[in-house]
Amino acid sequence: MMKKEFNIKKIIPASAMAILLAGSFILPAEPMKQQLSEPENTVSEKIEKEVEQENPFNNIGLIGKSAIVFDIKNNKSIFELNSDEVLPLASVTKMLLAPVAFDILPGETEISIKKEFLQPEGDNGLLVDERWLLKDLVAFSLTVSSNDGARAIASYAGAKNLNIDDYELGRIHFVSLMNKKAKEFGMLKTQIKNETGLDEDEEISGAYSTAREVALMFEKLLLQYPELVGETSEREAKFTSLNGIDHEIKNTNLIVNSIPGIMFSKTGFTDLAGGNLAILFDPGIGRPVVAVILGSTIDGRFEDIQALVKATREYILQEKTEN
Repeated sequence: MMKKEFNIKKIIPASAMAILLAGSFILPAEPMKQQLSEPENTVSEKIEKEVEQENPFNNIGLIGKSAIVFDIKNNKSIFELNSDEVLPLASVTKMLLAPVAFDILPGETEISIKKEFLQPEGDNGLLVDERWLLKDLVAFSLTVSSNDGARAIASYAGAKNLNIDDYELGRIHFVSLMNKKAKEFGMLKTQIKNETGLDEDEEISGAYSTAREVALMFEKLLLQYPELVGETSEREAKFTSLNGIDHEIKNTNLIVNSIPGIMFSKTGFTDLAGGNLAILFDPGIGRPVVAVILGSTIDGRFEDIQALVKATREYILQEKTEN
């Protein structure tokens, strides 16, 4: 049997054939479009990646070894870098002075500066036999990071708590109370060896903690000791002792005036610790945030905190825009 030849011209009229042939130049476009289109899951991944890249913290570069940005209102971290690594604390340690001192004595308690209180490294102008109110000496010591002031507070308050006249034993007792307060705050990795945070020697720091636990300490101070808020938020301050002696000081946080909404802050620097800085600020109305950098350099700590503050403000702005 012969195979019949199939002739499309006999089946489709000439007018329809013209349309079909014209369409043949268009029809391949659909398969081409399909080839150019990406699979749905690939597009989804691409969108997610783009959204992820919009996070202001993604490409942040820090000099410090450890950092955290903690949102107190929402009880969550919005950025972390080795936040649980135990590192030397330096003078950030002094932030524990205030709650321990105020637990022992009223803020109006009078403290007389003894010669033995002026032995630690650093001189911020305190004078022998000068008399201060405890609350003023605390604010002075935190703002200018006075080691002499910290020694005076710890020695006097500790001795009073034990009802003794031995100020060195009083100081040792006070340091034990600082460790106790740290544990009460939930700072289980924190260890305080002295009230100033100064290095004990070339190998042992005066205090150790983590960025996460420093952030926790700032949260507890805000919630339980709100009278401290504002004490370290000014670039310059003037204190007058009960003797009428004026002390004009500058905050050791050199960028305090460039941080919008800053509530309080504390610097720290020793050979072992490097540069540390912790701040509490409000980048939005009623949105307190703690930013901590540990293990940076003497100048790098300020650059690091500025970077964290900038990223935090952008993060919160994005959050408001999305909502």
